[in-house]
This record gives sequence, C-alpha cells and structure tokens, in this order.
Amino acid sequence: MKLIYERFKDLKVLVVGDIILDRYLWGTVDRISPEAPVPVVKLKTETLVPGGAANVAYNIKSLGGNPIIISLKGYISNDIFGYKLIKLLSEQDISNQFISSIDDWKTIVKTRVIAHNQQVVRIDEENNDKLNSKEITINMIKNINFAFKNYKTIKCVILSDYVKNTLNEKIIKEVIKKARKINIPIIVDSKRNNWSFFAGATIITPNINELEHITNRKEKEIMDFLDTLNIDHMLLTMGEQGMCLYNRKDLRNFHFLTTAKQVYDVTGAGDTVVATLALGLGAGMKLYDAITLANKAAGIVVGKFGTSTVTCEELESE
Repeated sequence: MKLIYERFKDLKVLVVGDIILDRYLWGTVDRISPEAPVPVVKLKTETLVPGGAANVAYNIKSLGGNPIIISLKGYISNDIFGYKLIKLLSEQDISNQFISSIDDWKTIVKTRVIAHNQQVVRIDEENNDKLNSKEITINMIKNINFAFKNYKTIKCVILSDYVKNTLNEKIIKEVIKKARKINIPIIVDSKRNNWSFFAGATIITPNINELEHITNRKEKEIMDFLDTLNIDHMLLTMGEQGMCLYNRKDLRNFHFLTTAKQVYDVTGAGDTVVATLALGLGAGMKLYDAITLANKAAGIVVGKFGTSTVTCEELESE
C-alpha cells in the first residue's frame, strides 16, 4: 500500500461553507473580581487559528492535499479578523481566490478565554441576518461553477455548514448538482436541523446531538430517512463511543471503536474527520478504509488542545 502522503499529495478537494477564525486568549487567574463573582484573567498571549471550513482546508493541506475554499468574509478594509484569517490561509499556501469580501458582513470569530488549560468563557461574533442578497448568492454560484469548470481534477466535495449564513438552499443544491454530474463524492458536515437541502449527497456526518434534532437513533428510521433524501450513507460520530456507519443500500451498519488514547479537547475534531474522509475517498479508498483512517485522525486530534490538525506522519505512526 502506498504511504498516506503519496496517496493524498496534491489531491484537490472543494470545501464550501462557513470560514471561522478561532481566537484563543491565554492567561492566568489568581483572584475573583470585586465587581462580580467571576475570575479575573490576566492576559498573557493570543493565538489565532482557522476554524470551520477553514479548519477543514487546513487539515486537508496538513495531510498533503490541495483544498479549494468557496466562502465569504468581511470586507477587508474594515474587518481585521478577515484579514488575519486570510493571512493564516496564505501562510499555508491555501488560495483565497473564491473567498468573497462582503460589505456589512462580519468574519465569524469565536474567542475562547483560557486560563490554566481551562476554558473560562467563549465569545462569538457572527452575522445575525441571513444571506438574503440575490447578488451574493449569484456570486457564490458563479464561483462554484468556475471552480468545477477550471479544476477538472477535483476528487471530492465537502459542505462545511456551521449554519453561520454563508450557505443557503440554492448554493447547497448547486454544489450537489455539479458534483453528481461528474460523479464525485459529496460529504456533508452540517449543524442544520433541515437535511432536505442535502438530498443527493453521498455521506452526511452528524454527531449524536445533531442527529437527535432530526430523528431518533432507531436503525429503521435512519435508513428510511436516508432513503427519502437519496443520501447513500450516514457516519454518526459518537465521541468516546467512536463512530457508526449506516448504509442505505445494503441496510447494514458498522461500528468503529475510538482510537483516542486520551480525550483532551474535541474542538474541530469533526473537521478533521471530514477532511481525512474526503482525501481517502478522493484517493480511491473503499469507504470502510477511509472511515478507519478518519477515525484514527480523530483519535489523534482530540488529544491536542484547541482547534488542531493532523499530519501524515502522525497517521503513519498509528
């Protein structure tokens, strides 16, 4: 068998969805505020890392692949976090060609205050209004069409949907239609409560909490649900219990036990799973083998603190 790096090298994966900047403020606590019963954090340093669809792309790049991102960010002149996120991507040679700058749009930022390796509070900055502009939707679809037309060697598509208003029904359906036309896998990682938008996808990857918003965990109902939406597979991530794959066509499921040696932080683990899975399927691996590899990647990344990536070397050692 080829080494992982050789199989994944320069393999193109299209990532469409919400790019996020994960911001960590590190400090120490040695007293409680006299103003309210809350800790006073003495700030020491700041760390910025890509999150959401940008973290998916970072993981693809870390494993040797070539991610192509289609997304939105704030207009560069009045959005310092958008500038910093693009800079982080550029440092890893990830193109921002299809990341559009939008007026009156905030780059999504999650700020976590950490003291003594414990999260004290998280502050989210995002767009409260849905993406209603016809012009923006047309621009996103134009970028999708351009990417499919000019990157003939795209091997897989990921819809990274954090429901932060980057994606809407028209955009999602256009991506699925284009990918199905050239017969490449479509992986959906979504926090959305309505999966009807994803009809025709190859595989959807909810966690237990997300699944419970859609249907219960009875096998027959899951299979019927997949059949109704013409989705081939569901990969249910279950934390310390590992993962479970449901196959619509052969009405079977497979359980993958977790390989994590320790669970330190699950932030971004789902991004690592879909990135590794996409590269595996794009490289021609069988679904079961690609999931086994993605499961090992998740086991590595949850042993790290914060939004993290996994490398080929780490996977090879497993």
